[in-house]
Formats: sequence, C-alpha cells, structure tokens
Amino acid sequence: MFFSSTRLITSVLLAVALNACQSDKNSTPETGALTTTGGVPPLGALSTNSEIGGLITRLSDSATRPTAGADLKLIKTDYSRIQAENADASELLVYAVNDDSQIQFALLSTTGGAARPITLPEGNVSGLNYLHDETEARWHPTDPNRLRFIQGQNSYLGSLKLFEYNISNNSVSEIADLTGKLPAAWGNTLYGMTGLEGTFSQDGQRLAWIIETGENNAETTVGYVAFDIRNGGEVLGTLTYDGRNHDHLSISPSGEFVVISATSKTTSHPVDFSAEQILLNETQHSDLCITAQGNDCYVAVSFDDSDDPNYGWVFVTDLVNGNVTPLVNIFGTGNTSLHLSGRALDLPGWALMSTYNCSSNIETAMCDRLSLIELTANPRIIELTGTHSSGEQYYAEPHGTISRDGLRAYFNSDWDGSGSINAYRLEIPASTYTGG
Repeated sequence: MFFSSTRLITSVLLAVALNACQSDKNSTPETGALTTTGGVPPLGALSTNSEIGGLITRLSDSATRPTAGADLKLIKTDYSRIQAENADASELLVYAVNDDSQIQFALLSTTGGAARPITLPEGNVSGLNYLHDETEARWHPTDPNRLRFIQGQNSYLGSLKLFEYNISNNSVSEIADLTGKLPAAWGNTLYGMTGLEGTFSQDGQRLAWIIETGENNAETTVGYVAFDIRNGGEVLGTLTYDGRNHDHLSISPSGEFVVISATSKTTSHPVDFSAEQILLNETQHSDLCITAQGNDCYVAVSFDDSDDPNYGWVFVTDLVNGNVTPLVNIFGTGNTSLHLSGRALDLPGWALMSTYNCSSNIETAMCDRLSLIELTANPRIIELTGTHSSGEQYYAEPHGTISRDGLRAYFNSDWDGSGSINAYRLEIPASTYTGG
C-alpha cells in the first residue's frame, strides 16, 4: 500500500491552540451549526444545515469495498489543495481501495454512489495498469473527461513524463516530456513530482516539479523546474537544490509563481527562478489562492516559527506585492489541527478551512468543522458545518476542499471513529457569501 509519508509527518506537527475571538486582529464567526449525530448516516441526503441552508450528503460507502492495511476502509477525496470535481462537476476524483487491497484513484459521482477504480488500458504509454495513490492525478481544467498524471514518486516508477487519461475513449497519451531539457549537472536518471500536494495553473498549461535522481537508487533531490506543457513541455526556469528539505511545491493559479514549501523556508519565485521571496520559515498546511483583486496569493498558518509576526495565525500573502494580512488567531483556548483550501479559483477572495483533532475542555468556535475565510483584513469567517471526523489517523482527517465556484465543499469523515471513511458533500448557497 502506498502511504503519503510527507503528509503524515506534516499532519503530526499540527496539534495547536485555537482562539477564534481573543484579539482585536481577529473576527468572530458569524454563523454555524453542527450536522446531525446518531451513527454513520445512510447514503443520500443527510440533513439540511439550518444556518446556511445547504444540503449535506454522504456520497460513498467504503464498507462495500476491500480493505487496505489493518482493516482500513476508505473512499475519500484526495486533499485540501487538490480540486476534487471535474470541469462539469459531474465526477469526483477520490481514493478507494482496489481489489488488490491497494489505495488508488477512482471516480465517484458528485451525487453519490459506487466508487469506480480507474483501470488504464493494457499496454498504454505510461506503463501503469491503474492510477496508484502517488500518481498525482489531477483533472483537466475544462474537459470533464480528461485526467493528467505522472508515473510515480520514486526511482522505480518515476520519469520526466506527464500523461493524460481520456475517460471517454479509455486512452492514455503522453503530453509532456522534460527528458534532455534540464541542467546536465543534475544527471540522467531523473524524475519529477510535486510532492503530492501540487497542481497546475488555473488554465492547466503550467506545472512545477521537484526533480530527483534515481541513480544508484539514491533518490536524491537535484533541483526544481517550472514548465509549460504545450509543445511537449517547455522549460520556463530551473533552480538547483539548496538543501532546504522541502515537503512539496506548486505553481500559482496564474502560472507566474512557484511556491516551494520547506522546513527551513517556504519561498515564492517567479517561474524563471530569478528571485526569491520568503513567505514562512517553516513548512505548514497551506494552499495557493487568488485575492479579491485578482492577485495570486498564499494562505497558510504559522505554528512553529515563534519569531514570525504571524505566529499562531492563519494569514494570507499577496504574491504580487508581498503584502501580508493576518486572518484568524489560532492560538488560545482550544486545541486543533487544520487544512486550508484555496481551490475556489472562480470565486476569488475566499478559502475553506477544515479543523480536526480538537482537544480542549472548552468548545471553541471552529473546532472539528468547516469554515469559510475571507482573504482580506478583518475577514468574515463563516462556519459551515461540523464533520464528525475523528482525526484518529491520517485518512480520517477531513481534508476539506472547495469547488471552483465556491458552491460546494467536500470533506472526509469516519463519523466519530466508525471505522469506515467516506466522502461527504456540502452545498453552499451563493447567499452565504453575500449575507442574503
């Protein structure tokens, strides 16, 4: 079974305190309600959230699928930084356990039903039989029937090639190859990846990779690259590895910036890597986003760097002008972990926050639930729903992600430790954003 070790490590670091209304820099949540309790809900409509009027629906039934590892049953969306929906919002890309007890990518209707593990055609150009959980499968931005993916993230599977799977005709094609286009000093046996959490620019044309070498099975990082997938892959810029101990990287929605999240420093670079802006002196849960003004941005939380002026806060940095705005004071009376999703790229100026592993004697304003955060000074913070995610292990975390138009949120839950992890959908009325 493939486990995403980088995410597991990052997740462990995020047991922190939450204070939703302690400082005048912070905003008190406007509204919110927990979903119903009383056991794992059946498939279909679960409840109407009385506060926002959104229907909450359980979409999957992992109990009907095989198990992985120690009786792990799951059907879940990938991650908060990854868009779950395809272009016409008809299908979700999820993780499910296949018949060989391996976790792989599968398709799930956005209205719910059976998860369908993706089987690739025999003898296809990628050399893979199915999309295992480290192929970094991502939806095409406009074609609901196409998925992009890589071979893998190690010297046995990885390459410098990017592939596309066409669901409608069950075909795989190679759409980019960086072989022979990278610095000679990096070596010959190379492979690229985002570190599981990266994705394409909003138009789907640009991507950034961490480049590693597999020579002598060393699996050593040698650098970073930004490229345009058109014309078979055009290199836009490279940066030789400097020992920063990265966790992941991604390209911004406009395709003009690369953000590398690393233990020693998280940095933003223009795609030619001609400059560097330090965003955070640590690696934390975050996402790339768009401000209401249309600029690329980075929304994150600071949990470890006590010298950072935003220590203990969720904050947003405008990647164009460098302005930093504190949003939510996390430290205080509660104890929580969180993820952030800036995937509502067609509704700039908002992010989704999902919290879990809240351990406090006092119920705080944003424990164990989904909330919308406005990406501006004195933001509106709108509670959406509770998740019933126990957070007892990595896959049980909610990993909330938001749709491109901001009208649907997806989260994962084991429903108070039931043993089965499933995907849920929350509908967010447009009036939620306008206060209507």
